[in-house]
Amino acid sequence: MALQSKWHRQGLVLTGFAFFTILSSTAMLSCGNSGATPGANSVSTTDPAMVKKLFLAKCAICHGDDGRLGYNNSKDLTVSILTRDEIIALVKTGKNTMPPHENILSQEQIEALTDFTLQLRVKP
Repeated sequence: MALQSKWHRQGLVLTGFAFFTILSSTAMLSCGNSGATPGANSVSTTDPAMVKKLFLAKCAICHGDDGRLGYNNSKDLTVSILTRDEIIALVKTGKNTMPPHENILSQEQIEALTDFTLQLRVKP
C-alpha cells in the first residue's frame, strides 16, 4: 500500500511537471511565434476588430488583452512612454524575450499594432 501511494504521488508530480512544461513551451512559442499566424497576411489593418485579433494572437500572451499582463517580464503597455517610431522599431527587432516580427508581419500590420497599443495607454 505504501509503495502504491509513493508511485501514485510520483506519477502526479511527473504529470504536473509535464503539463507545466507543455504549457510553458506553448506560451513561449506564442510569444515568440516562430511562424506566421494563419491568415496574418490577410489581416485588414483598417478594420479595428481585425487589428485587435492580431494583437490578441501576437501580443496578448505576454502583454495581456488590456496590455497590463506583464508575463515573461513584458512591459505594461498602458504606461509606456515610447514614441510611435520607437514602438515600431521594437516590434520589428524585438527585445529580450520579445521576438522580432519584421519577417512575420507586414509594415502595415506592425504600424496598426503600434497604433492599437498606443490606444491602450492610460489617459491622464
